[in-house]
Amino acid sequence: MIEYCSLASGSCGNSHYIKAGQLDILVDVGMSAKYIREALGQIGESMADIDAVFITHEHSDHIKGLAVLAKRFDFRIFMSHSIYRLLQEQLSHIAPERFVFIEDGVLELGDLKIEIFSVSHDATQTFGFTFEQASKKIGIATDIGFISPIARAALSDCDF
Repeated sequence: MIEYCSLASGSCGNSHYIKAGQLDILVDVGMSAKYIREALGQIGESMADIDAVFITHEHSDHIKGLAVLAKRFDFRIFMSHSIYRLLQEQLSHIAPERFVFIEDGVLELGDLKIEIFSVSHDATQTFGFTFEQASKKIGIATDIGFISPIARAALSDCDF
């Protein structure tokens, strides 16, 4: 079963939690590390259980807590090469093998299907994601300038 909870959404910061079977995922970590840990605690989850963090783009309201959280917890970080290059100095303390570089397409983690698609925004590279498991589909696409045909197709059959 796939579950979703918005931990924060807005110009002050963005972070979304997804539980898909045994996988615990965050999309963006745009609040302080303390805020994200506390928000997870309020829903009975722990940062120590997070397996992966997906980054939509490099703006601070989407990555603010990344460097601190990655220093304290062991999770994989999914982002584009272009975002990594912009943040490389901030993330230099993180072992290279923890990064998974993504681009438009489909990624599978166990029985979780993740669709990655580009969206229009004033950033170097901005992604939207869908997460699908057991016929349930969640879509996350923030800061969209306009909805392209690709984004519309990806998001059109989402349950949430």
